[in-house]
Amino acid sequence: MPDLRALFWPRSIALVGASPDKSGIRGRIVDAVRQYGFDGPLYPVSRSHESIDGLTAYASVSALPEAVDLAIITIPARYVPEVMKACGKRGIRAAIIISSGFAEERGEQGAAREQAVRAAVQRYDLAVLGPNGEGFMNSAIPLTASFSPTIFDLEHGLTPAQSTAGGIAVVSQSGGVGFSFFNRGRPKELRFSFVVSMGNEAGLEGLDVVDYLLDDNNTDALIMFVEGFRTPGKFAPVASRAA
Repeated sequence: MPDLRALFWPRSIALVGASPDKSGIRGRIVDAVRQYGFDGPLYPVSRSHESIDGLTAYASVSALPEAVDLAIITIPARYVPEVMKACGKRGIRAAIIISSGFAEERGEQGAAREQAVRAAVQRYDLAVLGPNGEGFMNSAIPLTASFSPTIFDLEHGLTPAQSTAGGIAVVSQSGGVGFSFFNRGRPKELRFSFVVSMGNEAGLEGLDVVDYLLDDNNTDALIMFVEGFRTPGKFAPVASRAA
């Protein structure tokens, strides 16, 4: 099993495809990661800009000054397989692939891209969410590695100050549905520890994430939104652990 701690509790992050344009996902991701006080090093990776929002940008993953824990990838789909290989070679252990244009689309091209991503994941033992996902939120760090509109400009932060409720983790194969639980529960003073969007599951499966979060000290309850299991045999042992 790859290193899920590097994914969900990163100490440093590369923003691959970052942009100063706040009207698009690539610019909003930069704001999302910074907005609630994540204090680890952030490294934009961009071939078009020397700096983004006051952060020095690097032309490629291989040019990064350190092997970060997590890469958040928002570049066009056709470039993603090579970037995944570059992440593995650089020693990066985890990635979120926000980019779409993989097996969710009709035709052979997207499926071939996704298979190339799977090959890189397996070769370098990477902990990967996506592709075609909305990322995740970890309220304890706090970190919002997502472009979901539900996590922006929250008046009272990610967790209700007065709530004594235990933490709820949401693991969803639909990013929109997953973050909608947070959006509807937050005004009711519910406390969410994690919201995780799985995307196409070219790397981790939803049950892998649930199994990991069962040992999380900030999580007392789990919600899973499932469209289908890639490996059905994992369900019974994970459900038994959760019972």
